[in-house]
Amino acid sequence: MRIVEDKVTAYPPHPLTKGDGKIIFDHLPEEWVMDVDPVHLSTRRYDRTTLHPDRTT
Repeated sequence: MRIVEDKVTAYPPHPLTKGDGKIIFDHLPEEWVMDVDPVHLSTRRYDRTTLHPDRTT
C-alpha cells in the first residue's frame, strides 16, 4: 500500500505520520484494506474524496 504525505508548510502539522499509517494498516484484517490504495495524508480538504459503501460486505 502506498501512503502519500503532503509537505506541511503551515501549522498544525499532520496528526498522523506515514509510519503511524503503516502501523495502523498492518494491524487491520487484510479484507478491510485490500482495496485501499493510495492513502493520502493531507491538511487540505478534497471535494472528490471517494468512499465505496458497496465494498463493505
